[in-house]
Amino acid sequence: MINTMWSEGGPSGLGWSEVDAYLRCPKEYQFAKVRGISKMQTNIPDYFAVGSFVHAGRARWFAQKFDTGAETWQLIRDDITKVRSEFQLPCNDSAETTALRYIQEYVDHWGIRPHPQIVAVEHLLGPTRLDADEASSERTSRLDDFGFYQEAGGKLMIGELKTTSAPISDVANQYTLHGQPLLQRLLWELAPQGEASHGAVGGMVLDVVQKGYGGKRCTFARLVVPVDERPLSWFRNNLLDALRKKALIDWNTDADRRITSCTRLVGKARVACEYRDVCQFGRQGVGGMAFEDGSLVSDWQDDGSQARPWD
Repeated sequence: MINTMWSEGGPSGLGWSEVDAYLRCPKEYQFAKVRGISKMQTNIPDYFAVGSFVHAGRARWFAQKFDTGAETWQLIRDDITKVRSEFQLPCNDSAETTALRYIQEYVDHWGIRPHPQIVAVEHLLGPTRLDADEASSERTSRLDDFGFYQEAGGKLMIGELKTTSAPISDVANQYTLHGQPLLQRLLWELAPQGEASHGAVGGMVLDVVQKGYGGKRCTFARLVVPVDERPLSWFRNNLLDALRKKALIDWNTDADRRITSCTRLVGKARVACEYRDVCQFGRQGVGGMAFEDGSLVSDWQDDGSQARPWD
């Protein structure tokens, strides 16, 4: 019998999302990660909150070894409340209701099927250097889980939950060369919490939840993405190059702006970068923006000692 290891969830700190912000646009990275500026939001999109809540519910159900009793459901509700509070997810209450419905449907679907033998949930890899000689190459990644999945012939696999409105058939194609699973594969090989402790993995199982809208039930699938060693070498080299350049950005750097990232697709909608007005209008575009300590960017007192935050 495997004793499932449980760790608290949340961002790993030095994971793919932090690198992805730089690759998308160095100036956006500087605003967000170096200068600590962000939009003051009264509400975040419900789809983001729902995905985070479903993630927490699935992790708890796995950690409870697929128990469906009242105690497990109370823990799931508690975890959703905790996620909403700790990660400051201001959203409509309907997001929690929707997430609980999705989780119930997920449990109903997978509860009557053979369960994977889960070794660990919310498992942190790293911090580990991708190059032993470069401090800037230190990375982490938090796995949703890993264990022995029947869908992969009983092999040890990394499990990754994806909630989506896209067709399920698109998800595996989108993730084959995505930076997040490639970084996880690299760290699994290099970090002491990975292959050295648990053996080689056969790849990734994408646990897909296609959202049900308009009262429709969700659709579920577990897609097996086998290990492919071919992209790992060039991905590692490209990532190291990006990390070296990212490490050079400080408050005063004149970071590059990438106009192709001023708008981007989120789901099926095209949305503007939250820093577009700052880039375009400077100080006139900082309305509704604040530093991490809550102070308004518009209240910045310029003493000439460093670059202005909107430059």
